[in-house]
Amino acid sequence: MNCLHKSWLLSRLNCVLSTLFFFFLLYSPVQALTHKVKRGEYLSGIAHKYRVSQSAILRLNSLDSPHKIYAGQKLRIPSRKDVQDDGALRKAGNPGLSAPLKSYKVVNRFGRGNESQRKGIVMSARPGNPISSAGNGKVIKVGQFRGFGDFILIDHGGGWITMYSGLQSISVKTGQKVTNSSIIGRVQGQRIFFLVAFRGAPVDPGKYL
Repeated sequence: MNCLHKSWLLSRLNCVLSTLFFFFLLYSPVQALTHKVKRGEYLSGIAHKYRVSQSAILRLNSLDSPHKIYAGQKLRIPSRKDVQDDGALRKAGNPGLSAPLKSYKVVNRFGRGNESQRKGIVMSARPGNPISSAGNGKVIKVGQFRGFGDFILIDHGGGWITMYSGLQSISVKTGQKVTNSSIIGRVQGQRIFFLVAFRGAPVDPGKYL
């Protein structure tokens, strides 16, 4: 096997792996128990019952306060892996990301919408507006996916990855290094989908922008 053929095979393998990662990121089911809140129950008691932290339950259910639970509500209870990732997330701190658009409005928040949309946020902006990388990093995938159109995946190091879709044009290529001021594309319609993931698990972008 010559060097040219080896290079082609590695290129195709990287393409397949990054596409599989993209699919897993958006469509992998959340594996968790479900707890139906009873009248008079508090989050602290529920967390103690399942031996997990309140913050882990809040994060998994996209809640910002332990006082927002109510009787009859179904809460997803994190698995041991989720709890470990939650601890790692706290230790990781703020990755220093910024919004990919200068002017925008969040029209669909994290945790809402269909199975794929709920793993990120939908931002509205004027068609043609520039989209910037949310931080320093390296483009690991540029491609197209059914239901999302053109998309970009950027690895920011330390387990952090961002994804952008709904692009009119793409200004970067796979393997290219970017900064938080690099223009990576432009808005196609009036909305883009933006996802932030830590160690392969989507997290609320609103907490880091």
